Amino acid sequence: MNKREKIIVALMVLAVLYFVFDFFLLSGSGPKKQAENREQQEQAIVAMAQNLQEQMAAGDFKLPSGLRASLAELHQGWRPENFAPPELLPAETDEPEQEEIDREERRRQVEADAAELVYSGFLEAAGRRLAVVNGEEYQVGEYIDDLRLESITARALNLSRDGIVVRVPVVELDGASGE
Repeated sequence: MNKREKIIVALMVLAVLYFVFDFFLLSGSGPKKQAENREQQEQAIVAMAQNLQEQMAAGDFKLPSGLRASLAELHQGWRPENFAPPELLPAETDEPEQEEIDREERRRQVEADAAELVYSGFLEAAGRRLAVVNGEEYQVGEYIDDLRLESITARALNLSRDGIVVRVPVVELDGASGE
């Protein structure tokens, strides 16, 4: 827990303590008694705040285990429906299945587009590697018919679109290996 989080937690604890003192201990008393109680409570809160500040300055501050467990339990119960009316929440559907179907369809389309390409070899000169695809030269990072050229090896190219990577093997022409 960083220093900022510790300060926020400390202020929250102080606010809760003040609320508890104000609500439970002062309710039902006369105005004079309330003023006396309030003064004592304020002194107690100031003393607790000073103590907490000293602990934080010394690096000795730790959340009580009960409070830590309560916060963890509270956090587990947080769901979107707790914060938004049902009509604003997305409808429950089989979205993961639909996403998987869409991804497979995109993969097939990328593979079909890549199948139209002919990788016939590469050139390496001055520290640059160029792939020869459909008779034209491309380097890593360039686009070949909206497919991004990710890598060039002697045996294949890796092309991508929308996070889908496909491999295009070298086509051997007249017994040449493409190297």
